Amino acid sequence: MKKNDQSKLKAKQLKQTETVKYKKTFQSLNKDVPNNKRKGGKHQPYKSVRKASKSNMSYLNTAIIGKIGENRVQNHLLENGYQVFSPSADTWGIDFVCFKPKLWNNEWKVNLITIQVKYHTRCYNTSFGKSLKVNFTENYADWIAVPIDRGFVDDHEHIIYYPNEKKGVRHAREFSFKDTSTMMPTHKKYKNQHPRRWAKYWYDLPTPRPKGGWDKLIKSKLKFD
Repeated sequence: MKKNDQSKLKAKQLKQTETVKYKKTFQSLNKDVPNNKRKGGKHQPYKSVRKASKSNMSYLNTAIIGKIGENRVQNHLLENGYQVFSPSADTWGIDFVCFKPKLWNNEWKVNLITIQVKYHTRCYNTSFGKSLKVNFTENYADWIAVPIDRGFVDDHEHIIYYPNEKKGVRHAREFSFKDTSTMMPTHKKYKNQHPRRWAKYWYDLPTPRPKGGWDKLIKSKLKFD
């Protein structure tokens, strides 16, 4: 065997060994903790939604996973009549720009909407369902789009469209999903998830940013039911 072939074989074997170690590490970190074994009311530790799954996509590079998420959001917007453009460079944390013409006073108005996609999210189980934590890196997009895989909540895919209320600032938001098999408390207190941002209220398609900002829209969707 030639020296060049030997080095290629060694590199391939090393890569296979590292892949096996990588998978075992995430499998051990992402084991579900039964609710009856949690002590002190603590939640199950945060874990990546994609890394915790057993699909082929769980071990892909995060850049590839992010691109898959962008494609899902773009397809969803195209299906709903939006025109979508991808930038030549991600300079301001904007993954793509879109618009949907609107007829106003017999004139067609075009207002651009900027979107950043966050597909590599983290989740944990709660007393009344699931909570999804989304870390927003510094960006200047109008909306943050978060694709939800089929099987995470129900047998359908969803996309959360959340207004970016803190442009240029790194921050995080959590979205809650009810467990249909669990009865909600009547005293309207959800312990660590109060007040809640129910994900189902953010499935609406994105609109141009209002002149007064996002406060009114966000407050209107803070539900306690």
